[in-house]
Amino acid sequence: MATQSDKQEREEFFTRMAELFHDKVTSVEMVCLEAEDEVYAVLKLKPVQKNAGLWGLLIIGEKGLYFYAHPTESPLLGMFRTASNGKPPVEQICDFTVFKSLKVRRVEKRGLFGKSFEKYLLAADIVLDDGGKSTFFLRTQNTASAVSEKIAHTATA
Repeated sequence: MATQSDKQEREEFFTRMAELFHDKVTSVEMVCLEAEDEVYAVLKLKPVQKNAGLWGLLIIGEKGLYFYAHPTESPLLGMFRTASNGKPPVEQICDFTVFKSLKVRRVEKRGLFGKSFEKYLLAADIVLDDGGKSTFFLRTQNTASAVSEKIAHTATA
């Protein structure tokens, strides 16, 4: 039985995301989206575990940014869900282009010797159609500076 190569899987994933978001995918970054419950509701996302963030992929397209979380659950939660005839987890997506504006920035920190930036943390500020504002955080696997550089090349930057 032949298996797909990593390159083929990546191409299929990029194609699927491009169809889903109607945007050409230029890059993906593994991130943990961290937010307050009210902000998760605005983003229409639900973390798997409370206070643990939601791990997924930050999809960087030519026109905008998107978030994709693969359906996941711990073995223990799966056992409880099966026993109670609960629904299995589903993939979660967020299209950040639906908001009036989105600004992703590096998180500044103050130290003994002045200001610097968090190495693996970005903040994202969104403005809603009604003028309301919300902020969430993206904990990155690659350095925040490298991820913010990729984001700078999108139309939403």
